[in-house]
Amino acid sequence: MAKKTPTKKTKTPAKKATRVSYVCPNPQKPYSLLEVVDKIVNDRTFARFIRRLLCKANRGDKEAQACVDSYFNTNEIELGKLCIPKENRQRFLECTDQNRLIDVIAYYYGEH
Repeated sequence: MAKKTPTKKTKTPAKKATRVSYVCPNPQKPYSLLEVVDKIVNDRTFARFIRRLLCKANRGDKEAQACVDSYFNTNEIELGKLCIPKENRQRFLECTDQNRLIDVIAYYYGEH
């Protein structure tokens, strides 16, 4: 009986993950509320990036706030979908209140 020589299996080279880095200010248009939540949930790198910015912005860092603003901008239609009364929507559109809409989700997905 003839011996079989094992055939050498060649490994397929692993695909390198492309590492996305985010810069300030955002060179693209800002994300809406639903878009930014989707981005945070599905992109761990972005979640960590925006989480760090939010922490700085919440401590009064104006540059961090400007960067957050370049990535996130909601509108009255989205706020209406959240059942926020029309008379309160302007407060939520101001930049100091705007972060509050994404702080918890950024914390959850950026830290865990």
